[in-house]
Amino acid sequence: MSLKFFALTLFSIFILMGCQSSKGLSAGEENIRPKPAMTVLKQNEKSWTEYKQLGMKIEGFTKNAEDNIEFKANVRIKKDSAIWMSFSPALGIEVARVLILQDSLKVLSKIPDNKFAYISDIDSLEEFLHFEFDLEDLESIMSGRPVGIDRIGGKFKSDVDDNQYLISTRYKRRIKKSMAILNQNPDTLETDDDRIRNRDKRRQHRLEEDGLILSKYWFEYEHFHLNRCVFQDLMNNRVIEIKYNSWSFNENEEKQNAYPGQVEIIVTDKEKQFIFGWNVNKWVTDRTFEYPFEVPEGYEVKKKL
Repeated sequence: MSLKFFALTLFSIFILMGCQSSKGLSAGEENIRPKPAMTVLKQNEKSWTEYKQLGMKIEGFTKNAEDNIEFKANVRIKKDSAIWMSFSPALGIEVARVLILQDSLKVLSKIPDNKFAYISDIDSLEEFLHFEFDLEDLESIMSGRPVGIDRIGGKFKSDVDDNQYLISTRYKRRIKKSMAILNQNPDTLETDDDRIRNRDKRRQHRLEEDGLILSKYWFEYEHFHLNRCVFQDLMNNRVIEIKYNSWSFNENEEKQNAYPGQVEIIVTDKEKQFIFGWNVNKWVTDRTFEYPFEVPEGYEVKKKL
């Protein structure tokens, strides 16, 4: 497995976590009518499982045209603070560890003949994914919550598709263009401050329009769980589809406290396609976890992958 594909696999796992347990939730069949978008979103929010710390044991795979890799992983999440992952193959020996914080990304490879550490800021994820996900976004994806929805200023279209509630909107990329870039080749004849500010706003608007991501969300009508979401990045010609194929719940817990069961993620980047899948064997929210990450002596610390 190449270093580049290894890195892409890890980074894709961060943003594309779903999972499965043995019990699935199914809804009865009936014809439904569209509801206002905010009604659907509020009902979905009521179905969220609340937690301060979350632990998962998962089994999964990654697949592309060249590789088909199976793995097991322990995942730990401290809400709004950290995501920790430990990866192992079928034999159970740890081969990689990842720690994501509010402002940083840390990767430790323990693969024989390829041992290294990689430490960078969180923005390095965008180099591989072309989407600006932060820690909160990643937590939401892992726990089955919709990402990229602006409940205050967003515009939504609500419909019904295949007996599911469909919400469509435009997810605005967090453009990081500085005013220095905006003001390249300025018009020296413009000296009025208001005119200059208006011009900059127009340029910023064009940048944001170029960075728009079309997003769609399908919600199951009985419990309003998220079944599927699609992000279409028009700027980079990339589509990410996340399918929550089943929702599960622990024994003796009510169904509204379900967690994402089986997930399948399809990433289409121009003519290339990557497929990821996970099953959750265990989901725990009533424990306190450790989040260890230390670089062993003698490991090379990389600044770029």
